[in-house]
Parts: sequence; C-alpha cells; structure tokens
Amino acid sequence: MIASVCSASDFARFSLNYPPFFIEKCWEDNKVLADHLTEKFFGYHKRHGATGVMLMFYLSLDGWNKRKLEDFINAHLLGE
Repeated sequence: MIASVCSASDFARFSLNYPPFFIEKCWEDNKVLADHLTEKFFGYHKRHGATGVMLMFYLSLDGWNKRKLEDFINAHLLGE
C-alpha cells in the first residue's frame, strides 16, 4: 500500500480553494483523461455542490490517479 503524501488538512484546504483548471494542469500529460476527469468533476459538482465535489471526485479515482492528485496538491500548496 502506498502511503498518502497529502495530509487531511492539506486536502481540506485544497478542496475548498482549488485553482481553476487544476485537472488540466494535474493531468497535462494525458488530455483525454483530463477531459474525462473534468466531466466527472462537473457531474459531482452538480450532484454534491461545492463542499462535496472534491471528496467525491477523489474517492472515484484509482490508486495511481489519487497519488497523482496528492502530488499535485502538495506541489500547489508549497507554491502558495
């Protein structure tokens, strides 16, 4: 099992303050996947609202993509 690289407080902070186009930036190496995940994200936003979207989105990702998002969150928060 891969240890989480993103603390709960970092995830919470990011989930309420995510930057525009974060999916396109995180998955810039795979435009088709980024487009698919963007659609998924907007669907979750429509169903769960602004406060629930990130958790539902994160939980829908497979292990590799969760790790990719966690790495992106850490890099984003370090850059603030």
